[in-house]
Amino acid sequence: MQPTEKSSQPKITGPNQGRNTMHNNRNYKEPVNDLAFVNEHLSNDRTFLAWLSASVAIMVFGFVVIKFSLFASRVSLIMDIPLSGVNGFSTYLGIALVALGLMSVALSWFRYLNTRKQLRNHGYIHSTRIMGITAASVFLISLALVSYLLIAAYQHPN
Repeated sequence: MQPTEKSSQPKITGPNQGRNTMHNNRNYKEPVNDLAFVNEHLSNDRTFLAWLSASVAIMVFGFVVIKFSLFASRVSLIMDIPLSGVNGFSTYLGIALVALGLMSVALSWFRYLNTRKQLRNHGYIHSTRIMGITAASVFLISLALVSYLLIAAYQHPN
C-alpha cells in the first residue's frame, strides 16, 4: 500500500481543471452561468450607469449655475445696474454642485466594485450609506439655493 498524501488545495475538476482561478484568490468562486447570476450583475451595471447619469446631471446643473452667475455679472456691467451682495454666492453653490457630482461618481464606482465582489462571492449585503450621503448633500445644497433665491428676490422687489 502506498501512503496517501493530503493536499492543502482543493481538487479542481471540470473545464477549469489545471488552471488557476481569477487572480489566484482562494475565496473566489467560479461564476455560475445561470440566468439569475447574470441578471444580478447586469442589474449592478445598470445601477452604476444610473448613478453616473445622475452625477453628470448634478455637475451640469452646477455648471449652469456658475455660467448664469457670470452672465448676470456681465449684463449688470453693460447695463450699469448694480448686483445684490449675494451674487458671488451662486458661484460657490455651482462649484459645490460640480464637486457633489464628482463625489457621486467616485462613491458610485466604489459601490459598484463592492457590490460586484459581493455578488461574485454570493454574499450580497445591502447598504444605503452612499444614497444617504448623496441625498443629504443634494438636500443641503438645494436648501442653500432656495435661501439664495429668497434673499435675491427680497433685495430686488420689482
